[in-house]
Amino acid sequence: AELPAPAPQQPRAPASLPGSAHAMAAIAGAEALRLLDDEMRNEETEIRIEAMRRLDVVARALGPDNTVDELVPFLIEHVEDDDEVLLTMAEKLGVFVPLVGGGDRAICLMELLGALATVEETVVRDKAVESANNVINALSADAVVKSVLPVVERLTRGDWFTARVSACGLFASAYKRLREAPEETVEHRVALRRLFEFLCQDDTPMVRRAASKSIGPFAAALEREHVVGCILPLFHGLASDDQDSVRLLAIENCAALAKLLDERSNQDSIMPLARACAEDKSWRVRNNVAEAFYDLSHAVGKAATVSTLLPSFVKLLQDPEAEVRASAAKNVARYCDLIGAARFTSDIVPCLRDLAADVAQAVRVCLAEAVVDVVGKLSPAEANAHLTPLLLLFLRPDEAPEVRLKVIAALDRIAAAVGPEVVASQILPALETLGGDGQWRVRRVILDQLPLLASTLGPDMFSSRLFGLFCDGLSDKVAEVRKAAAAIITPLGDCLGDAWVTATLVPKLRQLHDAATCYLDRITVLYAVCALVAAKAATGSISVVVPLVEGALKDPVPNVRFVGLRAASAVAKHTKDSGVGSRCRTAIGGLTSDPDSDVRFFATEAMAKLR
Repeated sequence: AELPAPAPQQPRAPASLPGSAHAMAAIAGAEALRLLDDEMRNEETEIRIEAMRRLDVVARALGPDNTVDELVPFLIEHVEDDDEVLLTMAEKLGVFVPLVGGGDRAICLMELLGALATVEETVVRDKAVESANNVINALSADAVVKSVLPVVERLTRGDWFTARVSACGLFASAYKRLREAPEETVEHRVALRRLFEFLCQDDTPMVRRAASKSIGPFAAALEREHVVGCILPLFHGLASDDQDSVRLLAIENCAALAKLLDERSNQDSIMPLARACAEDKSWRVRNNVAEAFYDLSHAVGKAATVSTLLPSFVKLLQDPEAEVRASAAKNVARYCDLIGAARFTSDIVPCLRDLAADVAQAVRVCLAEAVVDVVGKLSPAEANAHLTPLLLLFLRPDEAPEVRLKVIAALDRIAAAVGPEVVASQILPALETLGGDGQWRVRRVILDQLPLLASTLGPDMFSSRLFGLFCDGLSDKVAEVRKAAAAIITPLGDCLGDAWVTATLVPKLRQLHDAATCYLDRITVLYAVCALVAAKAATGSISVVVPLVEGALKDPVPNVRFVGLRAASAVAKHTKDSGVGSRCRTAIGGLTSDPDSDVRFFATEAMAKLR
């Protein structure tokens, strides 16, 4: 795999600045380089890191020519610095292409990045490879032959495994650039493919892992005939490697390779390998298969999935390891789209019933999220028959809070899919039970869903079935729940109308205010009033709450008074009755001389806004 000798270097373009301007820029650049040299000699690591962060500033001061001639050699002398310094240097070099003149002039960076790609620290090497790929993408095929391929070969032949690991990340971008000149680079592309084959068969597992990770992008850069003839044998070797860390990285590229191959090649090469990996002895490999299984199935198409891959997916849903079952459950909703409702209900739904009672909470959380995504993909009859029982299991009081939250937060999609009759007859009783749930987050999420349920059920059923749950939220012991209950009054008023607000809501607010034994309960009622007057459908109810607000402005507790100021300001802003607005302004003005400084401040601020 010896690379052909590079062609001679092209002469550098002359400087673009006129004489005097160029001389002044050179002086400024020399000063910037001198300062950089002083900082890099400092013993404090942080100072050297800051110096590296300003590399682009120094390069702009020097100009492209001096950056190539002076700054890049200077940096090459400092590749033995601390890892934090080298990491910053590698990151900055990724944006140096325009600073050295752009295009093929960026070849000067490859020697430096190649040196950084051999250091021991992984993050430095990864950043150096990333920056090197940025440089390679700006080069012509001829420049890649001259400057990149020698670096790739040197890294590939490196004695220490770190260099060979870094080399794996450069093949895809280099090969893409070589394909721009297909006739002139035939030998070089052959050499690159042989070098990559060499790395895939390396004795060091870390190198084979890097090759496994890079084989998908490299295959995407190759011509199709070489994907079949070169990459597939290498991929099979990596996917059957002794080290499970190599196998699990190789399997991540199954979908990428399947997209590059035709149906016959997928049937003969990719799918047998995927099925074998789905039954691998290592649960980590099976977990990676489960995570990538939908992408692979989508790449090979519906017909091949149903005939070949669906049984393997079912096995992953029944895997002995909880992590694998959870990863497979995350793909359930998308698999429904791929294979269709009929095969989904016949092949996958039976597994879901078992997973709903899984001993691992993480599995049930993933499944709950998947089921609420699937429920809208089936017909109402299918959803009611197969998924509603699962949803009811997830809403049990003894279920984990995270599982209940996933279902409750998606009630809008569930209601649209199963219909109002099922919501009223089956889901609503479960929500009524959860209204007193021990987890305050569950109680808050249920309150957030009440406007949706009100629009689905109507005023009468809401008042008879859920209004008590709403009132309990207003007097909840957790402040976040009380605030959530007050906040939903605006959409509730808009949904149920002014008549419901006047006949049902306002009397209840008065009752709660009069029965309050703690000032916090009175504050909650005032927040509810603020939300009420903001409802478009509650304009006729504003005057009814004015006495309650006026009473709050005379409350002995200062906190209640300045929250009452907010309520009074809201009433004055939204009312169409000039008499009501005048009463509120008068009451607010009376508090501008309140003994409490906070109350005076809010009263003065409210008066200024109402003018």
